[in-house]
Amino acid sequence: MSFDPKWSNGNKRITIKLSGLKYNSDYSIKVDGKKLKGENGEKIDSKDISFSTAKTPADAIIKISFNISKDEKVGINKKLIISFDRAVELKDGGAIDKDNLKDFITLKSGSDEVVYSGVISDGGKKITLDPNLGYDGDYTLKIDGDKLKGENGEKVDTKDISFSTVKTPADASIKISFNL
Repeated sequence: MSFDPKWSNGNKRITIKLSGLKYNSDYSIKVDGKKLKGENGEKIDSKDISFSTAKTPADAIIKISFNISKDEKVGINKKLIISFDRAVELKDGGAIDKDNLKDFITLKSGSDEVVYSGVISDGGKKITLDPNLGYDGDYTLKIDGDKLKGENGEKVDTKDISFSTVKTPADASIKISFNL
C-alpha cells in the first residue's frame, strides 16, 4: 500500500489518497501526533482509524451525491452536479460521454422528460447537467446504477432526488457560505 498526502485549507487538513489496497483486507492508519505540532507549537493528538475493503469488486458499491438537497427550491439556471466517489463507466464497459447520459440519467417533471445537456469531468467521477428548467416546477432526477459499473467492476448505487424550482425570478436567492 502507498499513499500520497496533500495538505489543504492552510495546512489544517490533510487528504491521503491510498493506492494498492487489496480486496478483503484490513487496514489501519495511525497518525503520530508526537511528530507534529501546531502552527504556534500546540500539541497534536495521535489518532488511529481501521477499515476493511470489500470482499470482491462486486461487493463494493460506488456512492452518488448531488449538489442540491431533497426538496430544495432551485433557480431555473441551476446546473445539477452528480458526483460519484469513484470513476464509473457503462456496464458494458463503454466510456460515459455526453451522447449516452440519457441511457442512465432521467430528469422528469411529472411524467414529462426534461431536456438537458451534460459534461463529464474529473476522470468520470463528475457529471454536470445543464437542464431546461421552468419556474414553479417539480422535478425528479434519477441515476440508474444498474446500467453503470466502476472501473474494477464495482456496483453503482441507484439514486434519485426530488426538487422544485422557484416560483418567480424574485424568489431566487444567492447563497453565501463561510468555511471557518
